[in-house]
Formats: sequence, structure tokens, C-alpha cells
Amino acid sequence: MTTHIHGLSMQAAAKQLGISRNKLFVLLRKHGHLNADNTPHHHLVKQGLFVVDIRGFNNPVSGISRQYTVTLVTGAGLSWLHALKDQDAAQQAA
Repeated sequence: MTTHIHGLSMQAAAKQLGISRNKLFVLLRKHGHLNADNTPHHHLVKQGLFVVDIRGFNNPVSGISRQYTVTLVTGAGLSWLHALKDQDAAQQAA
């Protein structure tokens, strides 16, 4: 499981929920919680449910540096995701 100082990777969070990483992204998209670049909406970050970590990569061949984001799930976010998953399952069953 991949844990970081600030939280779990999306892969590790999905595993805790018993679903795949892709299904977690589908669930978040379905409920409108993701931006176009798959980062969570700002209000979810401000609530402490997710952390968006900006990282850098330096291509050794071309020498070009690039930045990218990694979304991490906090402990509170994992609880929130459990509730969201359960709510979604209840809606599908009804």
C-alpha cells in the first residue's frame, strides 16, 4: 500500500474501499467531485479530504523539467469516500 506523509495514494484508497482505482475515479466523476484533470474540487481540498501534491520530473535525455500533480486521500477523506461509496450503492439498489 502506498502511503505518504499527507495521505494515501488513490490506488491505496481504492484498495481500502474494495474497488479498483478506475472505479474510484468513475464514482468521483459521477458525483461531480473531480475537475477535468482528475484533481478534486478545491472545496474538498479545503475540507481536508484530499491533498494535491505538486511534484517535478526532470527528463535526463532532453533536460526538460515538468510538473505534475498527485492526489492523496487523507484519513478524513477515506471515511468520506466510504460513505460516498455506500450512498452510491444504496441509490443503485433502490
